[in-house]
Amino acid sequence: MQNQLHKLNDIERQQLLNAPVLITLLIAGADGKSDERELDWATRVTHFRKETAHFTLQYFYEVVGENFNDKLKQAISNHDADTAGRKAQLTNEIAQINPILAKLDEHYREKLVESFRSLAEQVAEGSGGIMGFFSTSKEESTLMKLEMIEF
Repeated sequence: MQNQLHKLNDIERQQLLNAPVLITLLIAGADGKSDERELDWATRVTHFRKETAHFTLQYFYEVVGENFNDKLKQAISNHDADTAGRKAQLTNEIAQINPILAKLDEHYREKLVESFRSLAEQVAEGSGGIMGFFSTSKEESTLMKLEMIEF
C-alpha cells in the first residue's frame, strides 16, 4: 500500500523505513554483542517480507530491503559501542516513529507494528541457541516487545 508512505514527508518516510534497521540492531546487540548470524538472518527476513508480508506491507519491505545490509553496517558504525548507551540511543530513535505512525491508517499501522514485533522476535531467534532451544536471551526477550512503540 504505497500511498501510506506518501502521506509522510521525506524525513518521516526515511525514519519509518529505517525502523527495521534500528530494531535489528537493538535486538541483535541486546546481549552485548551483535551476532553475525542474527544480522544475516535479519537481512534475509527483510528480503523475504517483500513477498511474504501482509499485502499492505509488501511495498514497505521492498523499499526497506534495498541495500538493507549496507544500511545495517552504516547504522552499526553510527551507534554507541557500549551496550547500555546503544540500547538507550536505539530505543529513543525507535520511539521517534510514534508520531509518524499516528499519521497512517489504523489498519496499516497495526500491521506495521505487528510486523516490527515479529521482526524483533525473528532477529532474536536468529542466533540459533542450542538445537533451536534457548535462542532468545533474557535481554532480547525484554526488548523484542518493542514497548517504546506506542499507538
